[in-house]
Formats: sequence, C-alpha cells, structure tokens
Amino acid sequence: MITTPEITLSAISKDIRKTTSNAVVVGVGQGSDGPVLLDGPLPAKVASALKDSLSALGITGAADEVRRLPGIPELNSDVLVLAGVGKLTGASGTELSTEALRRAAGSAIRQLAGLDTVVLALPTNDVAHLAAAAEGAALGAFSYNGLKTGKNPTKAVANVVLYSAVATAPEAKVALRRAVILAKAVHATRVLVNEPPSHLYPETFAEASKNLAKGLPVKVTVLDEKRLEKEGYGGILGVGQGSSRPPRLVKVEYTPAKAKASLALVGKGITFDSGGISLKPAASMMTMKSDMAGAAAVLNALLAIAELALPIKVT
Repeated sequence: MITTPEITLSAISKDIRKTTSNAVVVGVGQGSDGPVLLDGPLPAKVASALKDSLSALGITGAADEVRRLPGIPELNSDVLVLAGVGKLTGASGTELSTEALRRAAGSAIRQLAGLDTVVLALPTNDVAHLAAAAEGAALGAFSYNGLKTGKNPTKAVANVVLYSAVATAPEAKVALRRAVILAKAVHATRVLVNEPPSHLYPETFAEASKNLAKGLPVKVTVLDEKRLEKEGYGGILGVGQGSSRPPRLVKVEYTPAKAKASLALVGKGITFDSGGISLKPAASMMTMKSDMAGAAAVLNALLAIAELALPIKVT
C-alpha cells in the first residue's frame, strides 16, 4: 500500500491571532540596497525593529534562506520565521514573481518539517500569487518515512494556513483544492520512486496503481504474464525473463463525457534496470530503482487530471 503525506490548506485574511500555530512565516527579499522585509501581519513597531536588524542578524533574503526567531505574542505563534525569496524585480525593485513565491513557500515548509501547523504570511495580494504559495507549500510538505524505524520519524508539516488579502475570494478555495490535488500526485510519484525494488516490482506496482485510483472515475486494466503472452507482447515478456518477478502492463483510462481533447501518455515502468549491470560502477546501481519514474509520473498525472475533472480524455 502506497501512503503519501497529507496536508490541509486553508486561508485567512485578518486577525491572525485567532490562529494558533507553531510558526508564522514572513518573507525577506534581496533589494538593491540589502535585505527587504516584505509586507506581512507583523505589528508596525515589530516590523520596524526587525527591518533595522536584518543585516545585523546575517539575513540576506536569498532564496532557500530560512531563519527562526522567537515568536511574539501578537502572532500567537511559538516561532517567527524569515524566509528568503531571492532578488526582487520590477521598476520599483519590490516585485515578486509567482515562481519565486512558490519556491520560497516550498523551501520554508520543507525546512520546518516536524512542526504541525504553520501560518504562511508571504505577499499574496491576488489569486495567482495565493495559488503559487499554496502549491509551493503543498509540494514542500513531503517526507518519505516508509522504511524508517524508530518511534518519532520527522513528519512533514500537516497544516498550512495562508494569510492573504484574497483569502475570501471564490477563486481562492479552488486554488487551494487544486494545490492539494497536484501535491498529492507529486507525493505519490515520489513515494513510488523511493520504494526499493524488493518492495516495488511489477505486481506490486500494478496493485499500487489500483489503490491510488480508488474512488476516481478511471478504469485500470492490468495485463499479467499470461495475458501478455496470449496477446503477443513479446518485448515485455523478453525483458521480464531476466527477473524472477513476472512482468505487468498497466493501462489507466479517464474518459469524461464531454472531453475537448484526447491524450495518450506512456511511462517507462522498469522497476529495476539491470541492463548493462556488469558495465556500471557500483555507485550507479542505487538509482536503477528509479527507472520506473516515468510510469509513476504518467499514472499520477492521469489521476490528478481525473480528480480535477478536466475535460480531457487520457489513456
């Protein structure tokens, strides 16, 4: 059974003190004259003092930079986090692209793994920027603990609250739902790629495909070695003869009633590529389990399309 991290996304537009959290994240950018504290929910006096202290604290605003400071009562949070967004752009030198915002949100949530609830107060004054922050946060909330032992493996952030001026806009709810669906698909792909070949082989990959598709309007067809032979799939059978695990071919179909386009996606599903094994250096063998990444990506792309109910027929 493939299990993926689950994340809950929500949005608020005011009174951040009503939300109890482990951390509140605000942004810092790289301006022409040094680090710039971006707009957020900080009280004016706190923001002013922090602006004057950024350089002294060694904070640059560079992308992927995440610094923790003690929380303040006005935010009802244990920790105040400063997340770098990289260089600011535009004529005013204060603009932030959606991609920079997406990456900053993802980096902050990834580096705050182990916390339960995080308020993300990066600049999101329109739905496009809110969607970018939500996607970044959801994608960053990933951890692979399937094979870890011990009582307390580090878990990804489970709850992210986005502080945004457009939190109540009708499109905001759609953006948050889309971010969760996309992240779920990416996380499932990551888990499949991380699974060792002793756990993930053709039969279990096929079973994982069925499990991930449960509850969605898709059809999953699995061809086992007998049906592959009957229907003349000599290539797959020939490759599969090199393993004690017999091959499978997985076909997944999503056929909405009013499809406006049709796509066919094919992903390589070799669960361990032993070709040229005598020629490869030992260090190169560890990534051969990733040869099925194409199949994992194709599978979860289709499942995301189905869950989003896009008007596209996909096989």
